[in-house]
Amino acid sequence: MPLSYPFLSVISSSEVILTVIVHPRSHRKIAVIHSDSFHVYLVEPPEHGKANKALLKFLSKTFHLPSSSFSIVSGATSKVKRISITHPDVLDVVSSVLQQLYESQS
Repeated sequence: MPLSYPFLSVISSSEVILTVIVHPRSHRKIAVIHSDSFHVYLVEPPEHGKANKALLKFLSKTFHLPSSSFSIVSGATSKVKRISITHPDVLDVVSSVLQQLYESQS
């Protein structure tokens, strides 16, 4: 299944860039697709990199990939972040998780 999400850019067969809108200090941790954007709600505050660290850990658990596969490319001090995800099976894994997430919201 081809990746066709506006918040996801395929760089290569082993790397994608995920654009995430982060909502720190939320009541729970959850990932949601709103319209054409990917939102992550985190409990942690945006202080001293706490929310960034929590985001990478949350994405690692959500996509079932090692935390070393995730890095913030841009937006470290912004709500809108670009996250690089590198893994040999990244296209299949990300596509599958996003499809499940999309279907669970329908």
